[in-house]
Amino acid sequence: MNEVPENWREELVTFSDTDEGKEFFNTSIRRPDGNLGMKPIPMIEYDKIVEIIEFIFADDKLYSALEEYCIYQKQVEEADHVHATDADFAHLEMPVEARDEIFDFYKWYAMASQTGYGSRQTSVILQLACHTFMKTIPNIHSIEAIEFIKSTYPKFISFNPGETAPCAKQLSLSMFPS
Repeated sequence: MNEVPENWREELVTFSDTDEGKEFFNTSIRRPDGNLGMKPIPMIEYDKIVEIIEFIFADDKLYSALEEYCIYQKQVEEADHVHATDADFAHLEMPVEARDEIFDFYKWYAMASQTGYGSRQTSVILQLACHTFMKTIPNIHSIEAIEFIKSTYPKFISFNPGETAPCAKQLSLSMFPS
C-alpha cells in the first residue's frame, strides 16, 4: 500500500455496514460449548506496524489525533505513578475522538490490506505510535524499537510472516514504564 486515500473513513463505514464487514470486524465466536469466545488473535507483522505508524505520522489529522491522545496518556501515567486518587484524575478527560480516529484508521488499514483485525492490536498500535511520538523509543525502525516490541508485544506482533498468536489473555500494558 503506497498511500492512504482521502476517503478512507467513508470506505470504512461502507465496508462496516456490509455482511462481509460485520464478519471481518466481529472478534467473537461461538465455541462448541455454546459460550462466546474470542477468535484467534491474528498477529500483525512488524512491517505492517511500521507502515501504519508511518501513515499516521504523515497524515495531519491522524498525527494531531495521536498527539492529543499521547499527551493525555502521558498525564495519566504520570499521575498514576505518584499513587494518585480519583480526584487527581478528575481534570483529565480522555480524548475519545482522537483515540477513535486512530482506532478507525487501523480498522480501515486492516480492511484495505486484508491484514486481519483484532481489537487488542488496535491498542498495541496506538501504544507503539505513542512511544514513537513521545520518543520513548528512538524511532519505529531502530534496533531498540525492535527489541522493545519483541519483549513487550510478543503475542501481538510477528517478525515471521503468517504467524498466528495463541489466544492471549488481556495484558496489562503500561504506555510509559517508570
